[in-house]
Amino acid sequence: MLRQFVVIFVGVNLTFFPQHFLGLNGMPRRYVDFWEGFIFFSSIRSLGAIVRRARVFYFFWGLYDTMVSHRKVLYLNSPGGEIVWGASPLPYHTNT
Repeated sequence: MLRQFVVIFVGVNLTFFPQHFLGLNGMPRRYVDFWEGFIFFSSIRSLGAIVRRARVFYFFWGLYDTMVSHRKVLYLNSPGGEIVWGASPLPYHTNT
């Protein structure tokens, strides 16, 4: 889940941070044709949009796959899980 957040965070910043520099250099938004000096930042912006869209698609595919597939749960009897679920609510003045 952290990997999902980091990749989308990087994709969003690659998409919108170069727009700051493009705006400072005088490029208006939503233009199809622009000066060739803006090609570098525009290509970085396009790469960020591709990364972001691909990762969001991957997230929704994983969500769909989780809801549709009927796989067995892994690590159901993990050693850490029994302490949490075995003593709920926890007694007072314990160090567990």
